[in-house]
Amino acid sequence: MKLNLKNPVVFFDLETTGVNITSDRIVEISYLKVYPNGDEMSRTMRINPEMPIPENIVKLTGITDDMVKDAPSVRDAVTAFLEFAGDDILVAHNANFDTGFIKKAAEDHSIPFKNPYLDTLALSRHINNDLKKHKLDTLQEYYGLEAFNHHRASDDAATVAYMLPPLFQKLEAQGVHTLQQINPAMPRLRAG
Repeated sequence: MKLNLKNPVVFFDLETTGVNITSDRIVEISYLKVYPNGDEMSRTMRINPEMPIPENIVKLTGITDDMVKDAPSVRDAVTAFLEFAGDDILVAHNANFDTGFIKKAAEDHSIPFKNPYLDTLALSRHINNDLKKHKLDTLQEYYGLEAFNHHRASDDAATVAYMLPPLFQKLEAQGVHTLQQINPAMPRLRAG
């Protein structure tokens, strides 16, 4: 498939202590960089949120306070992630949530964050009109992808990476051939 990637793409996912960007913190980040030639580099980091992880989050993710007590700080982890990403485009499912936490941490610690990003949740809502739900596990099943451990950052980031080619196949069928063409085409895709 011709994706016309001229630069690497970074797929990423976070696990957090909750959903409030102001009061909750990141506890795990995983990222996978895919280069135009197909090479990949990945990393997963647990992060010390410097607050207790709520029991419902422990049940959901399996990440405990003991697992993060000696982990890097949010500042160090976000710095490492953004250095790894460089100027590359970021891709996440429900990217506004994930990038919201990255933006907040970057702002709190005066770390520059200017990366463009693509949200596969929004993209799916525009091109998979036959689906009522667009959760990551729904799309994994819809596209016949390998089962994964949902709510673990490494599996979620990898699933997004595997999901992008079938999403792009649908885009190509509708005349969208580059990442730069996606946003301008969104209104037409939803109608279509």
